[in-house]
Amino acid sequence: MHDGRLNPGVQLITKPFTYDALAAKLRDLLDAHRPACRVLLVEDEILIQMLAAEQLESAGIEVEVSSTAADALQRLRLMKGEVDVAIIDIGLPDRKGDVLASEMRSLYPGLALLFATGASEGELRRKFRDDDRVAFIGKPYVPEALLDKVRQLCGEPRARNRSPITRAAA
Repeated sequence: MHDGRLNPGVQLITKPFTYDALAAKLRDLLDAHRPACRVLLVEDEILIQMLAAEQLESAGIEVEVSSTAADALQRLRLMKGEVDVAIIDIGLPDRKGDVLASEMRSLYPGLALLFATGASEGELRRKFRDDDRVAFIGKPYVPEALLDKVRQLCGEPRARNRSPITRAAA
């Protein structure tokens, strides 16, 4: 403390303190630094991937990137469901985006999905028509539209994305 003031970014807990007070202060600090939303961006075109990630990160959204379906599944498993939205390119090199989405949903049923496609997605829309956790965006992305869709889908808490096995163990 300097003249009764704390430096920016410094938090204080006065002595004596209880373990409950310390735990509450730590929880507040951890929650304050948690991003508002966490996205898994699955896009094989590097330029589109970089631009979308930069746009989302500049808005305070944490982004993990992947170029293939196999890598995306591995990352999702490693992140243990701590993902709010998966942005999935329909035309991935190792499998179609809707197949990847089904695999992701088998692991984390509450995961929100944002399908990105430059082609007509009529059949895909019909497949997910009754799912309010699915949205679509055309490519190339309009930055504001991408942010709006992601923010809309991030409205649900991450805990919903945990698999039943993870929920039971938590």
